[in-house]
Amino acid sequence: QKFRDPNSIFLRQENERILMDDILEARNQFILAKIEESAPRYDHVVVPWGAMHMPFLEQKLREKGYHEIQRTDRRAVAFF
Repeated sequence: QKFRDPNSIFLRQENERILMDDILEARNQFILAKIEESAPRYDHVVVPWGAMHMPFLEQKLREKGYHEIQRTDRRAVAFF
């Protein structure tokens, strides 16, 4: 609800970077570590992350030698 309030401190320009660091960058680092941790034990690893995360994750995984062998798009629904 705080994000819907136009006067919220979370929507102030100076706090936007902090918010994006948490929502995007910290979560990217978290899932990347989990993928690396899980990959040796599983044939497939599913990453149910949002579209904004994918460019970073794709780049980092390619840098580590992973490559895409199949892509399946799934429709997702978000409720706010």
